[in-house]
Amino acid sequence: MTLSNKLSTTMLILSTSIIQWHSIQFWLDVASNIGFLWSIAIEAAAIWLWWHRKTALAFLASLLLIVGPLYSLSAPIYLEANNQSHQRFSHQHKIRITRDSINNLKLSLSNYEKNSLSRVGWATRIDETRKALQLEVEELKRLINQTEKLKQAPMPWLIIAIELLGLAVLLITQVLTIHALREISSESKESETSEITKSKNLEYSELATYLSNRLSEALQERGLSQAEWARQNQVSTKSVSMLINHQKRSEAGKECISKNELNGIYDVLG
Repeated sequence: MTLSNKLSTTMLILSTSIIQWHSIQFWLDVASNIGFLWSIAIEAAAIWLWWHRKTALAFLASLLLIVGPLYSLSAPIYLEANNQSHQRFSHQHKIRITRDSINNLKLSLSNYEKNSLSRVGWATRIDETRKALQLEVEELKRLINQTEKLKQAPMPWLIIAIELLGLAVLLITQVLTIHALREISSESKESETSEITKSKNLEYSELATYLSNRLSEALQERGLSQAEWARQNQVSTKSVSMLINHQKRSEAGKECISKNELNGIYDVLG
């Protein structure tokens, strides 16, 4: 196996393994225990269809195959982005409530202090309001300090897009390696067929040369003409003539004796 063949096979195994790793997780969630068979069967069908040039069906199978891994990779990022969005909304709501509470406490404290100028007995309320106001201010500071920690993860849709491109690259690589391996297989078959054909042609040529010499010797020994020998052995005179002159006819590119006739003469001559 050449380096190119090894690389193509390795890339096919790697791309298939990575896609299956994520695809199986998706199909296990969808189809329970039999999910892994769904995943493997879909990818096997896609590979078979690409190999046999069923382009439309192969494209649909590959599209179905890639949806599972894309969902498995992007769903956690999408859910995390939504969760962070809800947390930020809730956090901002708490800040608004705390600020409203601070404003109310300040207003109440101002009223209590004004009332204390004309009447006694407001000291306790003033002290309680000041403590409550201090607690709310501290809570507001704490919430504001947490705001930085609740910032959204940078560009979740960009991450999903990168994952989609990664899966697309793997899928395209898989398709291209299938085409490459199919071409290698076709070339190998053609080479084998060519070798077999050459071998058969060589065997035919050698046998024809051998029988041509044998027949010439037999005619000389028995003093027979080609026509007489052909009539005695029920062989076509034309075939006998072609065999006797096989080498000349072959070199001139003319019609030569057929393999069936050659085998028939071989049986006669033994």
